[in-house]
Amino acid sequence: MEHFLDRIEELEPSLHSMITVAADHAMDAARAAEDQVVRGEPIGTLHGIPLSIKDLVATKGIRTTFGSRLYEHHVPDVDSTVCERARGAGAVVVGKTNTPEFGMYGRSVNLVADEALNPWDLTRTSGGSSGGAGVAVAAGLTPIAIGTDGGGSIRLPSSFNGIFGLHPSRGLVPHYPDLMWNPHQGIGPMTRDVRDAALLLQVIAGYDSRDPLTVRNEVPDYPARLDDGIAGVRFAWSPDFGFIEPADGRVVDALAAAVPVFEEAGGVVEAPALRLEDVWDALRRFPVISVEKSYEELEPLRPAHLPSLMEFFGAIASDPEKRRLVSIYVLDRGEHPSQLEYTMSIPPWIRNMPVDSLESIFERYDLLLSPVITRVAPVCGEHWHVPWTYTSYTFIVNVSGYCAASVPCGFVDGMPVGIQIMGRPGDELTVLRAARAFELRRPWADLTPPHATP
Repeated sequence: MEHFLDRIEELEPSLHSMITVAADHAMDAARAAEDQVVRGEPIGTLHGIPLSIKDLVATKGIRTTFGSRLYEHHVPDVDSTVCERARGAGAVVVGKTNTPEFGMYGRSVNLVADEALNPWDLTRTSGGSSGGAGVAVAAGLTPIAIGTDGGGSIRLPSSFNGIFGLHPSRGLVPHYPDLMWNPHQGIGPMTRDVRDAALLLQVIAGYDSRDPLTVRNEVPDYPARLDDGIAGVRFAWSPDFGFIEPADGRVVDALAAAVPVFEEAGGVVEAPALRLEDVWDALRRFPVISVEKSYEELEPLRPAHLPSLMEFFGAIASDPEKRRLVSIYVLDRGEHPSQLEYTMSIPPWIRNMPVDSLESIFERYDLLLSPVITRVAPVCGEHWHVPWTYTSYTFIVNVSGYCAASVPCGFVDGMPVGIQIMGRPGDELTVLRAARAFELRRPWADLTPPHATP
């Protein structure tokens, strides 16, 4: 723990990966973990392992700001389910990682802390909204991290920072309590190694009665079956989903060069001519689909103590003092509660389009390979955040309930790029096995970013 806290002290002034560093808490917990070992007591799966948690996730006794000045001094009196389970397995929470305000921007920038910067190039963004977690893991400030993903927020920073990140399928990992209750949001591991991700997922996955969206399915033993291999697994590779114009062809070339690795590992890879143009229209309705799903289908399940997104942002927009504390991109979302009426007119065939399209693909294939994004991490401040293009490859996973991972697979201009492996709902094991097979042939965990050396 002293080693990791020393790294944080030396590197954080330039990286800004964390909003809160809980050094005293971490050392107390580390000493307690050491005493348990000395006394010969039973230890957990993550005993003594330093863990960072995104600052959208509640941590009992450790400040949780949601990246907003509205909650700058907020200290929860209850743990989120994932934190509760991680601590129960022996993990030591070191700090809360940087996030845009309420996770609603593509760069990890807010009014509470300095922007989280990419350890491969400090002029570039770490991505969002789990950018701080991506930096913390890539720079070796904590070996494992928990992020959240409402449209690509684990996978995009993982691609930009050169680490592994997994968005689990809907209902696998509970997100209770969750201020920004979002049915499309997943909570998952961000690590340098696929084995570490499998271990962390094993700890945090599984049913929780406090989250009405979690499923009761039995959780597989991910670590035990990680090296089962992928012989005969059917892969579809699509560089553009049939409609996306790549931002940088060199990124697509780097990913295409990595695809044969899955064949070397025993997989069967094809490049079918996918045609997902119609899904584009559905995905462009990201805000309204989110609201409609919550309002029409999931609102009765919402925990009573949590406001709906429209109520939450409507309250901010109507209160001059609260408006003063939040950033402009949050106000842009919150000042249009009239969207609710618009969403009620969207027909079911649009809502179901992403699921129907993916089901037709997964009738023939086990996994779908694609870019995470067809560009490297942009320069901070560059006018680049256009949601529908930024999340073109990722958000379909969220609205459909499928699972997907970002796997480091190369570099363009010295910046890392990731390939996305998408799997059926509940089939995280096959995604992890494919990522592990790739990792064994194209290892990345020992690569050190230039700005991760004290």
